[in-house]
Amino acid sequence: MGNTAVISETEFAQRYTSLWHQVLPMADSIVRRINVSYEQFAPTLTSKANPRRRAYVNELAFRIFAHSSRDGILRQPKPDVDALAELEQSTAFFISRLRSADEISQPDLAEREEALLISRRLFTYFAMHEATNPLSFAPKFAGCGILNTCVGDIVAEPTLYEVKAGARDFRLIDVRQVVTYCALNFASRRYLINRVVLLNPRRGISAMLDIHEDLSRASGSSASEVYADLLDFLSQDISPNEEGRLLKPSVHGTPIG
Repeated sequence: MGNTAVISETEFAQRYTSLWHQVLPMADSIVRRINVSYEQFAPTLTSKANPRRRAYVNELAFRIFAHSSRDGILRQPKPDVDALAELEQSTAFFISRLRSADEISQPDLAEREEALLISRRLFTYFAMHEATNPLSFAPKFAGCGILNTCVGDIVAEPTLYEVKAGARDFRLIDVRQVVTYCALNFASRRYLINRVVLLNPRRGISAMLDIHEDLSRASGSSASEVYADLLDFLSQDISPNEEGRLLKPSVHGTPIG
């Protein structure tokens, strides 16, 4: 491959609509199913923080939770003053870089309390579902072609967890994102992943995808064939701006276009 620019998993999930329609033509059915059958493990959180700062609060909450269990052993999030200050600073730096914005201000009391509450909700969920299973935070998935190396949220084999803490239902882009992780993992075989859980601690909900069964229903092919098609597309020497480009002929048969 030449000097083609690389993209993130969120860009890949958002921009390549034609490809996703070809590979997973019935993906909407997955979204409909999980949004009517999710588990409610906690009441919806009533936020007192500024909605425009929600991304910062959510990221801080996850980092607090990950810090408390950083050795893979689940622990109640109780950071001391110094640890919390360091987490707040690193989160502000991360969000400012992510948004290519000026330095993000430190949290006020309401934001700090909300982040701590969300981190404890994450602990509550994992204490119920993965109490004795080691947690791997920030699992890396090696990039492929135009797709950069990706970092997920949590793996507790055989489950990949993706945390989405917006005040919303789960979306199609969420499904595409985790399928992308699974495709990259299929190539590297780094983790054992048989299912995916989308987890929203703000709304207190979680939804499970049986990655083999759901992908089969949404594509008409096996999960491995879906992964192979995505990897084949990513490996083509193309520009990320070629959003409408579709797959070469593959296991799915004759491509559209």
